[in-house]
Amino acid sequence: MSSPRPEPTPASRKRAQTVKRLLEAANAVIAEKGFQRASLDEIAARAGLTKGAVYSNFDSKDHLFWAVLGSRRLTIPSEWRGDRSMRENLRLTAEAFCANLKDSRAHSAFLAEFILYALANEEARLRWAEWYKGPFAAASPEAEAYLKAQGLPPFRVFWTALQSMALGLYIQHALTPEFVTDEVIIAAVQSLAGPETP
Repeated sequence: MSSPRPEPTPASRKRAQTVKRLLEAANAVIAEKGFQRASLDEIAARAGLTKGAVYSNFDSKDHLFWAVLGSRRLTIPSEWRGDRSMRENLRLTAEAFCANLKDSRAHSAFLAEFILYALANEEARLRWAEWYKGPFAAASPEAEAYLKAQGLPPFRVFWTALQSMALGLYIQHALTPEFVTDEVIIAAVQSLAGPETP
């Protein structure tokens, strides 16, 4: 039996609250001004904190914005189960993705701006590459066996297609929500399972 998890200390609770306030403030400032024009001074002021509080919790502006990127859940969420068909797993994944689209216009603008920044900034690009390869390192033999049994390509190929589709869908939905509806998104994601068998 595992031992009970220790209660967080007052200092760790305070730090978690400070990080939360900074992320909320950064999200708000970026939504108004964009990634490039958002300043740490303004983010700190919006959070009711000092600029020193930013640097106490984040090494740089880039690090803060990576945390913002992570908090925005810009990837396709997945809680796949091996006892479901691929089509069912993809449908549930697409429905969870659609549920996150209510703020997609602000998210997509931030994502597009950050991609342009990363293309011009090698350190940011390398950090993006590290973030992107995370799921590949976590691929299990069970996941590979599941994909093979479904007649699909290896995890790296399949997940690359799924993640690329997610990034494109965020941006395209923001541009043309009247065409990129939930129904279209779900059908598009499910198409990765291949033709539906009768």
